[in-house]
Amino acid sequence: MKDITISRRSLLVSAGLLALAPLAGCGGNSGSGSAAAGSDYTIGVLQLTEHSALDAANDGFVKAIKKSGLKVKIDQKNAQNDQSTCKSIADKFVGDNVNLIYAIATPAAQAAAGATADIPIVGCAITDYAASGLVQDNDKPGTNVTGASDLTPVAEQLEMMQKVLPDVKKVGLLYCTAESNSDVQIKAAKKELDKLGLEYTDFTVSSSNEIQSVVESAVGKVDALYSPTDNTIAAGASQVGQICKENKLPFVTGEEGMCMAGGLFTLSINYEDLGYAAGEMAVKILKGEAKPEDMPIKHLSSKDLVVVKNDEMAEALGIALPGNGTIPAVYADRDRLAKRAGMRVVDLVKKDLKIKDIVTPAAIHNGMALDMAFGGSTNTMLHLTAIAATAGHPIDMHDWVDVCEKTPNLTRIAPAGPMHIEDLNAVGGVGTIMKELARIDALDTSATTCHGDLQEWLDRCPDPDGDIVRTKETAYDQQGGLKVMFGNLAPNGAVVKRSAVDPAAMCITGPARVFDNEQDACAAILGGKIVDGDVIVIRYEGPSGGPGMREMLAPTANVVGMGLAKTVALITDGRFSGASKGPCVGHVSPEAAAGGPIALIEEGDQITVDIEGGEVNLHVSDEELARRRAAWKAPESKYKTGVLARYAKLVTSADKGAILQ
Repeated sequence: MKDITISRRSLLVSAGLLALAPLAGCGGNSGSGSAAAGSDYTIGVLQLTEHSALDAANDGFVKAIKKSGLKVKIDQKNAQNDQSTCKSIADKFVGDNVNLIYAIATPAAQAAAGATADIPIVGCAITDYAASGLVQDNDKPGTNVTGASDLTPVAEQLEMMQKVLPDVKKVGLLYCTAESNSDVQIKAAKKELDKLGLEYTDFTVSSSNEIQSVVESAVGKVDALYSPTDNTIAAGASQVGQICKENKLPFVTGEEGMCMAGGLFTLSINYEDLGYAAGEMAVKILKGEAKPEDMPIKHLSSKDLVVVKNDEMAEALGIALPGNGTIPAVYADRDRLAKRAGMRVVDLVKKDLKIKDIVTPAAIHNGMALDMAFGGSTNTMLHLTAIAATAGHPIDMHDWVDVCEKTPNLTRIAPAGPMHIEDLNAVGGVGTIMKELARIDALDTSATTCHGDLQEWLDRCPDPDGDIVRTKETAYDQQGGLKVMFGNLAPNGAVVKRSAVDPAAMCITGPARVFDNEQDACAAILGGKIVDGDVIVIRYEGPSGGPGMREMLAPTANVVGMGLAKTVALITDGRFSGASKGPCVGHVSPEAAAGGPIALIEEGDQITVDIEGGEVNLHVSDEELARRRAAWKAPESKYKTGVLARYAKLVTSADKGAILQ
């Protein structure tokens, strides 16, 4: 392996697109483009898709622009990994006569270069500009394109793989054939694997739809999977990681975001630093200090490489002891943890203390409060409601209302903030959070635990440090991150992640844009058929209608990518990913398949989504709704036989935890 100085860094996992506002500063006008009102320059940002590496490259670029002091309007656009959308966005930027285009990833840069030979283009997250046809030569571009390269240390990554996983004899190379970036890296990988004496087999996809089947086909055929900085695989890294986790197949990745999403380890460049370098190049161009055709492609130094490992995955693969992901390696607690667990199991058996003895109403309340203190998860609301029902202590949406409104947000652990689990561990862990909740009477200390008296334990826990764990008085928010919604469209309740909604989007009234499935909604959003003020309705995606209540991550990400997150609301009887942003109301109950009011909405109806008020209402008379209900017919089940058919018949709505009745 080459000599590399490795710096350890705190690793941030992106939860979605960054909301970027126009930057204020001073500076003169430059270039042939036209600036937006109130600014000296306009930069169009074309990002290929949403994943942590590209998000970080976007963030770094904006920081460099901001630091420059230039007065810049930044127009953010995301193509959601669609080449035709890339072209449409690039054409729009050219039509708007922007001063500069920042293109993140190879297809984005190729679309921009195809749209203009005059407007300066600065690229990022592109491996080889010359091989991609963007420049004449990487050292002297000779075109209107320059930028920063994410040339991956492929050889070093594979050398590390051989040292960490010495039993690996055959490697599966996972990549998308549509990406020239990947082609360059895969050729380098094959050359290095030949040198290391390892066999390899290609496992290729042409789109994200093929990832599951291709990865599953690799199981049992190779000893490890390797993927370079491939945008398609990066966007689906969590899916790859889950399959690999289930089959104990190590997944070595090209960059840190992929690794944290589902990989085992990597040796990675820092994409925020890469974006910052691209931003510095853009500043020189805007100031007239340099021209793209004369600016060599920028590469980060080997000193900027960082070793990244995913401790959770390591545990799942059986190559690390339990607790490795939360307890620092040098702590004796690593050894004590296993011993204490074994002793406690024996003790619980002797006492005949079972899980239902512990999962009591008090314990359920405490779980709800702890989730709110962490910032809240819409999926936790669904799952804990199901657990409570199964334990014989059912809760409803009104119970959640009370906890959401009375529990402050005390900590923000990655991806919600800059701290990590090990930081929380250092100041007392979960016990410190619960101690503060107990202090403000937000915790039921009568609850039974597997480790003894709850109050006695809390008395021994450290007080909040004020930074990683805050007190009620200095909390991030005096309410939890979730908001329970009611109204005539959700008589049994719905939920929105309030903490992920821009203040400007807390109340939206507009015409309904109605879709009976996720795919049709995505096509309309990406096709430019959704405009400011619209309220998107996606129905028949609930527990029964789905069946299964799949995540609406794609449509919410598309809304963000099209720049509509502050002006368009979305309501659905489906659920959301933790990465979803904007005024997105989910878990609408009763669901459409059960004849809930969401099934009666017609195209163009006026809907109000009032998040602070906690209501989602359809502005249609009771008489008209009665007429529609009389005419409504339940759709035929998507499945006539099998498990899903039985599930669709037996599952309850989201407000009851989507459990089987």
